[in-house]
Parts: sequence; C-alpha cells; structure tokens
Amino acid sequence: MSLHRGPGLAALSRHSTSSQAYSALSSQLTTQQLSDLRSQLETFSSALRSFAKTHRNEILKNPEFRGEFQRMCANIGVDPLGGAGPSRVSGSSGKIAGIWNDLLGLGDFNYELGVQVVDVCISTRELNGGVIEMDELIRRIKKLRAGGRRRQNPVEEAGTSISEEDVVRSIKTLSPLGSGYQVVALSTAPNAPKIVRSLPGELSLDSTLLLSLLACPACPRDTLGSGYAYLTEDYVALPRDAEEPRKPRWSRQRARNALECMARDEGTLWVDSYQGQLAYFSLSVGARSL
Repeated sequence: MSLHRGPGLAALSRHSTSSQAYSALSSQLTTQQLSDLRSQLETFSSALRSFAKTHRNEILKNPEFRGEFQRMCANIGVDPLGGAGPSRVSGSSGKIAGIWNDLLGLGDFNYELGVQVVDVCISTRELNGGVIEMDELIRRIKKLRAGGRRRQNPVEEAGTSISEEDVVRSIKTLSPLGSGYQVVALSTAPNAPKIVRSLPGELSLDSTLLLSLLACPACPRDTLGSGYAYLTEDYVALPRDAEEPRKPRWSRQRARNALECMARDEGTLWVDSYQGQLAYFSLSVGARSL
C-alpha cells in the first residue's frame, strides 16, 4: 500500500520564491505604468496650456467654438466648464479641469451665467409662473449682460453671446442648491423647443404636453391684440389632426382638470374669458417677447 506524499520543503521554497518574483515584477510594472501616465499627463497639460493661451478669447466669446471645445473635451473625459476647485479635484481629469479653470476662467463664466439665469427666472416668475422659454431666457440674459441696452455694437455683442448649451450647463451647476431649476424639452424631436422650470418639483406629464401644444404653430392665438397662444377645454379635448400630431386623446374631464391644475396649483397658466369661454394663456410658451 503506497502513501501519497505532499510537496517537500524544496518545493514550498520554490513556490515562495516564484510568488515573490511575480509580486516584484507586478510592482515594477505598476510603477513604470504610473510613471508613463504622469509623463503623458504632463505632456497633455502642456499642450492644453498652449491651446488655452492661443484660443482663450475665442472660447470665451464665441458660443459655437465653445460648444465644439466642450464636446472635444467630453470625448477625452475632461469637464473644462466644471470649475473644479482644490477640494473637488481628484485624479488626472480633475487636474486637467483645474488647468482649464485657471487659464480660461470657464468655471467663473459658468457660475456667473448661472446667477444671471436665476436673476431672470425670479424677475419674470410673477408673469410666467416659473416657466420660461429657452429662447426668451437667452434673450433676456443677453440684455442683462449688455446693461439693459437692446442694441449693441459688434464688439459688445460678441462679449454677451451665449448659447443654449451654455445655459444648460450653467443650470447643472445650480443642482447642488436644490432650487428646482431644470430644462424640459417639450417633445422628443431633435430640435424640440425647450423651457426652463424654476420652481421646486417637476412638471407633470400632462402639464408638459399642454405646454408643448402652446408651442405648436397650429395652437389658437388671441387675434384681438396680444397674439398670445391659448388653450381651451374644447380645443384640448378635440381629436388630433395632421397639423397637430402631439395633441392628446383626452376626455373633456381630464382636459379640464389638467388646465385648472396648471392655472390654480402650478401657476403656469393664466385664465381669462375669451370669446365666451374660459381660455388658458401662457406668458412664457408661445408668447411674444415682453
């Protein structure tokens, strides 16, 4: 009867030596990789600094160039407009974002624009119930940045130019405040009109759909002077047609409840008597500039 013998001391010694060798090799490779990454980061940082010095004015003044620049950075995992401060910087992406913030001041640009968004939204809240069209918001911000003047020379206009993308990013910087600012697309179409909501809580699906109807060119308008788009219970409950593919198929009761909720509870619609029926107007969506 034979007995199976386990590994001897020599075999255990060889196994221990091999493990130590693999561990040393792994540590050496990790150190080399970290060294290579540091070298690449330094080279990349140098290139970014050179780019910043060359194109700083163009990035700050040209919204189209700024948008392309931001998309380029997104492809390499860098957030140049994040304005990362010392307490928020971590890892190589944070260091690179800090470089952009120091050289370009894009973090300050973003926060300044966020303050202006808040200023416009609060100043118009009594008129629109805390909902404003993106185009109207941008128009008012440009006027605010120009010191209240409606017309500017080309140099001044370049300094106040902002894009929808700029506004969306600035609103994201407000999210830690929990202030309820959000951008809402009124449909799933690529170029769908957008609104900015500046009150706590989210818009219901019914409210969003009714606002999208107000933005539709086929929506009825006040022809007696104001030109504002409006909704009625009859119009919302009517069957949709080819010109209004977004119209809901609602019962009259649901249409009445949704309109009354937006006027009474949300404050996003104004109700008035128009041509013998209750009409619900929006002073933000589908409205002329005030």
